[in-house]
Amino acid sequence: MAFKTVKRGQKGDLVKALQYIVGADPDGDFGPDTEKKVKAYQKANGLEADGKAGKLTFGKIVELAPYLRVGSSGPYVYAVEVLLNTLTLDGVYKEDELKHVKTYQASRSIEVDGVVGPESYSALFGLTQPTIVPVPA
Repeated sequence: MAFKTVKRGQKGDLVKALQYIVGADPDGDFGPDTEKKVKAYQKANGLEADGKAGKLTFGKIVELAPYLRVGSSGPYVYAVEVLLNTLTLDGVYKEDELKHVKTYQASRSIEVDGVVGPESYSALFGLTQPTIVPVPA
């Protein structure tokens, strides 16, 4: 996915993932509440509080994001579940989701370890343009 700034009026999975992280209602529709939560996140993290999630905002999200492993839980797990379209959207990184993460990592030339860290987050949010390699069927 190529990076795009996410702002009011947009809809989709990237918006929904962002909403989980900033604490907005995760409905996938970037409305006034999401804009308010993004501004609060930006202000709390020393960014210009313009309410638009651009490269600096997503960069800060990646910088502050926890490493996710099987057993991790919380808003970042929800965000990854949304972006990878995993089977269960429950905010808990379970063993059956590990294969989704590893497949994604392999397809983006990221170390295939099943741990969601800065490289995986950056690719998921479109901050990096890695070489995409086909995954054998």
